[in-house]
Amino acid sequence: MTDGRDARAYGALLAIINSLVDRSEAIVVDAVPTEKGVTFHIHVAAEDVGKLIGRQGRNARAIRDVIGAIGAKAKRTYTVDIVQSPVDGA
Repeated sequence: MTDGRDARAYGALLAIINSLVDRSEAIVVDAVPTEKGVTFHIHVAAEDVGKLIGRQGRNARAIRDVIGAIGAKAKRTYTVDIVQSPVDGA
């Protein structure tokens, strides 16, 4: 994290993800700094990817909207990418 604004977005993202998935121990969020903000790469278990994305991408869109709003308030750009974990059996 580069500063407190990014930590606030990171914490909000973790809270949202934890409420949606079954295997919260498999959640890994990588924060990659960019010029104007941060890109969050979300890694979850294979069985939780669908829950995180939701029907027709509604959950993913809502997550991106909330994190984007946090970024707008902080005058930062936050993007969210959902990635399936390479280790499914763990």
